[in-house]
Amino acid sequence: MKSFLKRFLNYPVSLLLLCTILYLSLFKPSDNDSLKLFAGIDKVAHFVMYAGLSCVLWFEHYRSHDRIRYIRIFIMSFIVPVFFSGVMELLQSGLTTYRSGDFYDFIFNVTGVVFANALCFYALRPLLDRNLRRR
Repeated sequence: MKSFLKRFLNYPVSLLLLCTILYLSLFKPSDNDSLKLFAGIDKVAHFVMYAGLSCVLWFEHYRSHDRIRYIRIFIMSFIVPVFFSGVMELLQSGLTTYRSGDFYDFIFNVTGVVFANALCFYALRPLLDRNLRRR
């Protein structure tokens, strides 16, 4: 149990992001439409939230491990955010009367995760690998 908790706490920014996404997904929004800058801004927000979560998971994994296992990174930065995204959409439709689960929101969440994983694999990974070799 201690080992699990220690590993869990190696990802503080990711945990903060998960809690923030949970809050933003379930809180009751104001009826003020002045926050909408353009049509579809909520889809952009979904994309950015989940892309950011995946990138932070990549970075924190690199920061907290000496040996990098890409299967673990894939599970953590792809499977976990996609699963969490699906659960959030189901919770929105089942637990709230002021939110609705939207399949297109889920699609944009997954698109953000895919984009972030590609970006991290092809851009961030070489930079972090170079930095790890310096240690």
